Amino acid sequence: MPIRANAGGAPPEDLVKADWSVNAARNLASNPPSLDAVQNFYDRAFGVGGDGVWVCEFRFAKLRNSGNLSLITTVNPGGRQSPECNELDIFDRTPAGFELRTPDGSYGRDLANSVVDLNHDGRHELVLWADLASYATLSLFHYGLACGAEWPLIFAWTGSGYSDVSDQYKEYYRGYLKSVDA
Repeated sequence: MPIRANAGGAPPEDLVKADWSVNAARNLASNPPSLDAVQNFYDRAFGVGGDGVWVCEFRFAKLRNSGNLSLITTVNPGGRQSPECNELDIFDRTPAGFELRTPDGSYGRDLANSVVDLNHDGRHELVLWADLASYATLSLFHYGLACGAEWPLIFAWTGSGYSDVSDQYKEYYRGYLKSVDA
């Protein structure tokens, strides 16, 4: 289910008022706003501020083929002090307002390599990560050591949400297995 994001006030570089269309004069994908502007948008969407949730990374991309770009963010729910930046949220501007979606069972990192056009059709998919096996964490001093196995999952817009469509990308996985086998 989509969560409606709160549109709140109007600060400088206001993403609520910005043109999110693919053909905008200032295309948000090729001419992105500041991280502060995205943080402000995120805080207003959730009605929070301060050190609650920290936007680590963001990217605008053509995910829904709706004429508008989507905003993909990785956030740190522990605030600035925590090293984890793997929660992923997707904001879409629709005629009814903003929708927020989070792909289930996966997390994001390194959006430069996670937002890809696997079909070479101008529409992007998300290569996200999921735990393949459980892991244990050992805390030494203030650092954690973790051991675990991860596997990439491919998510795409399917008309009603972002779904795992990994089974449609056998060639991607053949190439991935070759890259880890080397």
